[in-house]
Amino acid sequence: MRHVRVATAVVIIGLLFAARPSAAQVPGSKASADTVPLNVLQDLQSYFRPKTPTTSRKQYLRTMERQMATVIKLGEKIEAEHPKATNLHQVHAMMLYAAELRERDKPEPSRGEQVRKIAEKILAGNAPEPLKLRADYIITGRRSAPAKGKPAKDAEKQIRAFLKRHEAAPAGATVYAAMLAREGKFPKLQEEMVKLLETRYASDQQVLRYLLYIGRKVKFQADLTRLDGTKLTLPDDLLGKVVVIDFWATWCRPCIQSLPHMKKAYAAYKDKGVEFVGISLDRPGMKAALNAFIKKNALGWIHTYTGKAWNDPTARKYGITGIPAIWAIGRDGNIFSQNARADLEATIAKALKAPTTRPEPAGEKGTK
Repeated sequence: MRHVRVATAVVIIGLLFAARPSAAQVPGSKASADTVPLNVLQDLQSYFRPKTPTTSRKQYLRTMERQMATVIKLGEKIEAEHPKATNLHQVHAMMLYAAELRERDKPEPSRGEQVRKIAEKILAGNAPEPLKLRADYIITGRRSAPAKGKPAKDAEKQIRAFLKRHEAAPAGATVYAAMLAREGKFPKLQEEMVKLLETRYASDQQVLRYLLYIGRKVKFQADLTRLDGTKLTLPDDLLGKVVVIDFWATWCRPCIQSLPHMKKAYAAYKDKGVEFVGISLDRPGMKAALNAFIKKNALGWIHTYTGKAWNDPTARKYGITGIPAIWAIGRDGNIFSQNARADLEATIAKALKAPTTRPEPAGEKGTK
């Protein structure tokens, strides 16, 4: 049986997101009699973290195995109590996630059958498209899985039919189609799907993460505004340089704590074909204070600011949910690392040595 790869973030689309309470369930609002209560959903969601302390990975896995089984049992109980609930798909999302985790840890036929049945419930109900897409991917994947190392009969036809069924969500459907093609051992079809992702949907956040995950080159594209009001277009304005992108804010304590390290790295590499660009997620009306902070702390690299905080267009485009987030962009403008903070100097050194499809002399473009 095909191994379920649920641990990879790029293949879990909207499962726990779909399990978030709807506005109609917020305390104090008028709740429908035909919905699963908010407190019931919250209780079910609480099982996705250990309820008792664990001191080893083995103990953690045992604990989570029990809790995932509990999620499924409680989900079945909720189904029986609220068979016509308009938000029952939220329960099914958590049940599916739990069942996939259990099958991943122990790929037994009975667990695989449980995953399939929950996925079919989702397809038959009123779940949002991302959740139906996930469920259909699971079912299609089992039907088209290779047998004895050989592609299944009509598997390629099934994958194309899957893509057609989800024309309303072309980006997500194409990601899943690429995954199905890989799992079904259709390299040409997989490459066809990946090319579609690169040419049509590369700006989609989910697609971007998938392309990076499979090792494809992805440009870091951003239209930024410096503190002095001038524009900075990436990658064009700094092609030929390695660019360190720092998503940060003056209110962020870890960001401030990392600044001495950033200053040290900048001093070491600024004359070696490297530029730093700070993308501030400071709140509206903070431009003057941000400018003063930068001058006081002698942060000599490029700084940009929109005043939109977490709604900064570049931060939203690249899925930034925590700061500091430090990325490295190669000399050709492609994303080199999404976690340069882990070892900044080593990442910069590797990026400088990496081959580039469009080499240009460092320093030829861009000014601070």
